[in-house]
Amino acid sequence: MNSLTGCMTLVPVCNDVNLVATAAAGYCFESWSVDTGTVPQPADERTATVNAISDQTITANFTAIITEQPQAQLVCEGEDATFTVQVAEALRPTVTYQWRFNGTDIAGATNNELVVANATTQDAGSYDVVVGNACDGSVTSMRRCRPWFHLR
Repeated sequence: MNSLTGCMTLVPVCNDVNLVATAAAGYCFESWSVDTGTVPQPADERTATVNAISDQTITANFTAIITEQPQAQLVCEGEDATFTVQVAEALRPTVTYQWRFNGTDIAGATNNELVVANATTQDAGSYDVVVGNACDGSVTSMRRCRPWFHLR
C-alpha cells in the first residue's frame, strides 16, 4: 500500500474539514488514516468530513491497480509464451482484463494470464492488457510484453 499525503490548508482547531482523495492514474483510493484522533468516516468512497484537531496528519492511502507488469518473453518457435499481470488483491473481485496484440483486442483473452500457444514469428509483436476497475475506469499495462523468438 502506498500512502500519499495531499496538500492541506491550515484551519482553526475544531472546524469541519471536507477532504477528497483523488488518486493518480493507475491507483485506487483505499482508506483514510490519521496519526492522532478519529479516522475520518467517508461520506462515499473517497470523500470524508473530519473535525480537525491541532497538529493532526490525515493521510489518504492509495494502492496500485497493477502491482506486477507483464514481462517480455524469450521463446523458441513452437513453444508457448505466457504473460501475466497482477493487480492489487483488494481489487481482484472487481477488475476486468482485455489483452491486446499490437493494439487490437484478442478475442477471449479476458483474464490475468495470456498464453500464446505454439508461438510462431507471426506472434511477435506488442502485447499489453487493459485492466478495468471500479475506482477510475481502466489502466493499461506497459507495452513491453514483446516475445522474442529464438530459432534453434
